[in-house]
Amino acid sequence: MKKVSIILALLFTILMARLGGIGSSTAFLKMGGGARPSALGYAYAGFAQGIDAVYWNPAGITQVNKPAFSFTHASLFAGMYLENMAIGIPAGRSIIGIHATGHFSGKILQTTIDDQTGEGGHYYTANNYAVGITYAVRLTDKFSTGFTFKTLSMNIHKVSATGYAFDIGGTYDMGILNTRLGFVTLNYSPTDISFRGEALEFTHAPDTAMAQDVPTTYKSEPFPLPLTFLAGLASDLIKTESVRLTYSADFGYLIDQGEVPAIGIEYAFQEKYFIRLGFTDRNDRDFSAGFGLVVSRPGYRLLIDYATEHHKYLPMIHRISIGMGF
Repeated sequence: MKKVSIILALLFTILMARLGGIGSSTAFLKMGGGARPSALGYAYAGFAQGIDAVYWNPAGITQVNKPAFSFTHASLFAGMYLENMAIGIPAGRSIIGIHATGHFSGKILQTTIDDQTGEGGHYYTANNYAVGITYAVRLTDKFSTGFTFKTLSMNIHKVSATGYAFDIGGTYDMGILNTRLGFVTLNYSPTDISFRGEALEFTHAPDTAMAQDVPTTYKSEPFPLPLTFLAGLASDLIKTESVRLTYSADFGYLIDQGEVPAIGIEYAFQEKYFIRLGFTDRNDRDFSAGFGLVVSRPGYRLLIDYATEHHKYLPMIHRISIGMGF
């Protein structure tokens, strides 16, 4: 039964990855959440653990055995920023996660054909949102699976687009050197989305002088969400009472980028102090790095993580996460 469950889940994720089509402009869905996965170069499909795994492989949140909370702030280029918030509530062998992502542009100076320098002092924003709920369960002591349903909204000035998507993933503990396998499909949606709104509406004046203006609407070309398939592995290269060195590697297929590998390594001392390094071509990144700290107190644990991502063409991205487990 265990082998059948694993095979069916893997075949389902591969099938969904083949159904996608081309990529889209919904880049905020590919940024994930949490500073720890970012510092590891996004190599988190197999490593996935903790509440931040909800953005990378929903099956990984089964590692959370007490209520947990996480908040991440990412400082992007051009004044943009990304916010993530996730809550996990365990219930026996299963767990429910609730999470939200917001991608904010800040104020953008509005220019028009008549006011090309923006001297009119008008501004607009381009903000995107996603809200999801995840259910994950440990089917056996070694195999876990998770499923996410999320809705999203993209807003640019006076137009918007809405849609929904699914994530599904699994993790399998091989029982050797704490080696874990992970596979996940992210952002699968059976329908494309398109923009609608006031800015696409106008009146058209026919050539005939006697005719009245005709209400008209520009048609937005539908586009798909950024379907992603990831398969990953994580293994402890060194593990003693005080030191752990874990290696992780992902092989990903992004519908708008093709095959993209990722690697990461985490050094832990007494499971309180962490140093992380990573590398990936995904989303035009290259090297990443970060550190983490766990502060334990009676009744709760506080987790603080920082990451910096180097971009090939744009300034660095900085992320900081604050998490709490009870």
